Amino acid sequence: MAPMRRPSAAGSATTQSRGRREVAPVVQAQSIGRRFGPLWALRDVTFALEEGETIAVLGEPGSGKTTLLRLICALDRPTVGSVELFGRRARPNLGSIRASIAAAFGTSGLDPLLTVAENISLRILLSGVPAHHRTGVMVERLRAFGLYDAKDVPCRLISPGMRRRLALACSLVATPRLLVLDGLVDAVDASDKATLEEAVRGMVSSSRTTAVVSVSDPADAEWCSRVAVLSHGRLLVLDTPEGLKRMVGPDTLLIRPIDDRLAAARLADRLGIRVEREADGLLKVEVEHGPDALADVLQGFAAHLSAVHIRRPTLADAYQRLVSGGEGVAIAAGDEAKQSS
Repeated sequence: MAPMRRPSAAGSATTQSRGRREVAPVVQAQSIGRRFGPLWALRDVTFALEEGETIAVLGEPGSGKTTLLRLICALDRPTVGSVELFGRRARPNLGSIRASIAAAFGTSGLDPLLTVAENISLRILLSGVPAHHRTGVMVERLRAFGLYDAKDVPCRLISPGMRRRLALACSLVATPRLLVLDGLVDAVDASDKATLEEAVRGMVSSSRTTAVVSVSDPADAEWCSRVAVLSHGRLLVLDTPEGLKRMVGPDTLLIRPIDDRLAAARLADRLGIRVEREADGLLKVEVEHGPDALADVLQGFAAHLSAVHIRRPTLADAYQRLVSGGEGVAIAAGDEAKQSS
């Protein structure tokens, strides 16, 4: 197989023109690095995130996901490089910028001694929701995340999945321009995962919020508009899920003919591409778009086939190929390409 292509990891560094209005990226990171003592947690990371995107930050524990998310929501400062939020540097405008961001880092923002309803009420109060709307917002959030029946239960007594739903509910009591979620998708069951994804999708769709979600399982990034793959503190690639899959290779049709004597030649003639015949008679065809090729095959050969299957590259395939070629960058602060604050 040919070497895997890697699109650029950097996003657009320019503003977008929408009508007559210039819109800066929601997040613009330029050559950022973060050092803790002698080790670099992030190195030379550059990207841009636009309004209305949902970005999955995919990587194993220790890859730099949490460090990166803390930088892009102004909870930390890069050792080198710069981060702009909504077209402005974070530090001189910290108060107004943080007012436009909602973040949840696991369930660390919840008070275990407060009830479910009290946790949401506290976040509503801190978010500046007008007093006459607070009860309505609380009830709506409780119902939206399936927490209403547990509203009077102390947070420490609810299940881990419910705590993650509560953390997300607290993050969404207002409508942020940037939503950052770390550690909420991992280690929850399919039902809770679907609830979290639906809530994020709904906010992005209705308010053009930009959402950034950390994930450890490639399958959890399928629904996002783009995927940033981190490994050992390096941003390996930032692309759409389909773009990442195309990096692995084409789709493959696996065809089992009833009579294989002339099947390979006939298929090659119809599709105009090479057909490989396995020792057991299985025919293998690499195509750019499996569903279209399958429809073409069925139209001309359905009566002559006993089985046909499409094998498509997955995000897990792309992720494994990317990280298997990555190099560790936990480099001592005095080593090559020195970066100092």
